[in-house]
Amino acid sequence: IVTTIENLQRQIELADSDELEKVKAEVTRLQALETQREATTQAIQHMKEERAGLHATVENLIAEGTGMNERLDSLGKADGATCPLCGEPLTDAHLNKLVEQLTQERDDKRNEYLKYKGRITEIDKDSKQSQKQVEAWGTQLKELPRLQQRYGRLEQQAADAQAASDELIIEQARLDQLDATLKTETYGEELR
Repeated sequence: IVTTIENLQRQIELADSDELEKVKAEVTRLQALETQREATTQAIQHMKEERAGLHATVENLIAEGTGMNERLDSLGKADGATCPLCGEPLTDAHLNKLVEQLTQERDDKRNEYLKYKGRITEIDKDSKQSQKQVEAWGTQLKELPRLQQRYGRLEQQAADAQAASDELIIEQARLDQLDATLKTETYGEELR
């Protein structure tokens, strides 16, 4: 019984609850980081999709702006009584109105272009920063499998220690009972 008790006490001593809590906290932190990395990776993908859409819009605005500049050039070269764009009779008032209208439309397209280009630049910056963060997290997350294994071992040691503690109580009671029997000499009465 004494040997069993000594073995159980060694098993209880093996369990390190402080280490278990530290490893558990680190595993929890890294699991949260992994969730955050996955969300950031999805956000990067959404930014790429938004950028692709904005890039297509910018290309369309460039084409539209080029067309408007060509029409304005045509109007600037108009030297007859007919509009080079619509074939209608062209008066100075009509010419000025067309030039003003096309210039306003072109300026509106330029403003849209600048807004979308600004957003593309912003997306590129955010995406680059997010990608760096994802890579940094990836480096930290390389430790997660090792820590999860260590946590599993420590949890098993804690469970074994609890079982040993429970068994130790039983064995200690048996030892106390035997000790009491020896002290009171209530054993082998018929033989004695």
